[in-house]
Amino acid sequence: MAAASFRWIVQLHKDVSKAARFYLEGLDFTVNVCTLRWAELQSGPLKLAIMQSHSRLHSTRKLNLQDLALAPGEPSICFSRKLSVC
Repeated sequence: MAAASFRWIVQLHKDVSKAARFYLEGLDFTVNVCTLRWAELQSGPLKLAIMQSHSRLHSTRKLNLQDLALAPGEPSICFSRKLSVC
């Protein structure tokens, strides 16, 4: 019998960079993409997507693809071992 496993997890956070830093430094995830509103991290086969949300009731918010788009002139975030804005 095959075991079930997660391939993708999506989390909503008020501060995407702070959440991404936690997974990067605390849990040794690899960062694939990180902006001010969206991050994709990976640990083995598990991929974690972090999306910015200002809602206090995250579980009731619907995913809106327009929320993922960067505003004109919005900087992306680069990771080495320290977080910096590009």
